Amino acid sequence: MASFQLVTAESADNVAADAQECVEPGTCGDDDANADKNSEQINEESNLEQTKVEEEPESPPVVIAELSPGGERLISAEELALHTGKGGPSPDNPIWLSILGKVYDVTAGEEYYGEEKGGYQYYAGRDASPCFSSGKNNDEGAAEDWTEWEDKQLVAVLEWARFYQDHETYKALGLFAGSQWFDANGVQTEARKDFARRAVTMEKIMHEEKEKKKAERMAKRKEKKEKKNQK
Repeated sequence: MASFQLVTAESADNVAADAQECVEPGTCGDDDANADKNSEQINEESNLEQTKVEEEPESPPVVIAELSPGGERLISAEELALHTGKGGPSPDNPIWLSILGKVYDVTAGEEYYGEEKGGYQYYAGRDASPCFSSGKNNDEGAAEDWTEWEDKQLVAVLEWARFYQDHETYKALGLFAGSQWFDANGVQTEARKDFARRAVTMEKIMHEEKEKKKAERMAKRKEKKEKKNQK
């Protein structure tokens, strides 16, 4: 059983006197020993803190997305390839695709781009621009050299690019940097400029031809109707 020491009035006075004598440094006989102990304790605490700092892992560097001269986010081939929605697309596991070097989030179109049932799943995580015209949704189709195509074939790709650009749900994310469409700094390449020039010019020609044929059909119908009324 633990014992308790009885403190008398006399012993209490002695404790108070000892405390008074030790108020100032050097007045206690054990000051040197206490100082050594305090110094050792401080050193131990300092070493412990230093050890904690050394053991703590460094925080990962903050990654800031690079931007093009126009302020668009630059997206590498490696980053694009990571976003295929594999395992089930979600806001945290989106589906991205690129067309003519413009990257879009098409997660909302899982039924088209999802890995299990999407007819356009090949487009996820890559730029397969030629496929939008050829219909060959595979590596062979993506590797086709569009520079050897007739201009009419380019128009289909341009129309699809406009589809994504104007879509109400699909979100534009940035530029496919380091591709045939935009260089590493997000500057439009000469190849993309040539594509746009050829495609836009041909689209205008095709539109004019369509309007001309439409006008000719309407003129024939009008002529036919007038002849019928004259009888």
